[in-house]
Amino acid sequence: MKKNILQRIERKLFRKVLDKSECKNNFIYDFNTYFANCLDGNNGKDQILSHVMLSVHQLEKGMSFTKSARIFGEEKALSIVKNLRSFTKKYGNHQIVSLATNVLATYLSNPNSTKNEQSRNIIASYIEENKVMLGQYTIGTKVVKEPPAFDEQKINEFFFSRNSVREFSDEPITDKEIMKVMEFASCTPTACNRQTSRVHVYRDKALMNKLIENQLGNQNWCDNATAIFVITSNVSCFNSSYEHVQAFVDGGLYAMNFEWGLHLYHIASCYKMYVRLAEVDKEFHEISGIPDNEFPIVLILAGHYKKEPIISPKSARLPIEKGLNLFIH
Repeated sequence: MKKNILQRIERKLFRKVLDKSECKNNFIYDFNTYFANCLDGNNGKDQILSHVMLSVHQLEKGMSFTKSARIFGEEKALSIVKNLRSFTKKYGNHQIVSLATNVLATYLSNPNSTKNEQSRNIIASYIEENKVMLGQYTIGTKVVKEPPAFDEQKINEFFFSRNSVREFSDEPITDKEIMKVMEFASCTPTACNRQTSRVHVYRDKALMNKLIENQLGNQNWCDNATAIFVITSNVSCFNSSYEHVQAFVDGGLYAMNFEWGLHLYHIASCYKMYVRLAEVDKEFHEISGIPDNEFPIVLILAGHYKKEPIISPKSARLPIEKGLNLFIH
């Protein structure tokens, strides 16, 4: 009896030491991946575009402060010009280049834009060289007011009608349906509008099975799906140590809205948690073809509904209660 107790204690201690070591290794792996693709890679394609999007957002924010007479944006506008020239020289044109050029033109006509003649000439010269891009995007500012009254009952019905589904029909999810879902999910807020989320779609059964096996296996339902959506976040779009978890925040928000988009277009789905272990992650990137600078956030297994109803776990939600899950400070 005493021997058995000692053995159980030893096993618990061993498990604790093993968990601590594994956790440490995973943190080191995440750090090295983040550093290699973000902090140590400031001249790559994604890094340049993210710097442009960040500066564009800051210029548009400055233009929205209509009651301020403060001159703003010179440094940001010059940074955009520098980055756009660098990008087009290395990689050619891109939709972000067109968008940023339009923002620069709108900024230069703003009464609170820089008054420095040399800086204005640099910006104006770039705009003149790329004037063919002007008018391609509606940018700058917009008028926002309180939205109209919503039908609260219908909205509640929509959100509370969604359930995780693990059985699907054989009807494939089309490219057109996926584009509509992504259009819906594009409303997701992101850090400084950098729009870092990506969607990888897998519909080949052999490849889907490899991804599932990498992620702890079939679990008696995963191979029922007709598509796997892997939501990722491009870590190269972040540029500082204090943003080291922002990829997961942005990606999580996008995954939620992508899920609601599937529901909106009557596509059944279920989350499968991403197993973030160093060796598993390396293998997953190799199997999936996802670049190393994209962090997988979650897998969404999906398919069209069956004609007949199915049984699903109830997954009751806890009631809102002060002191339990509500804390008013």
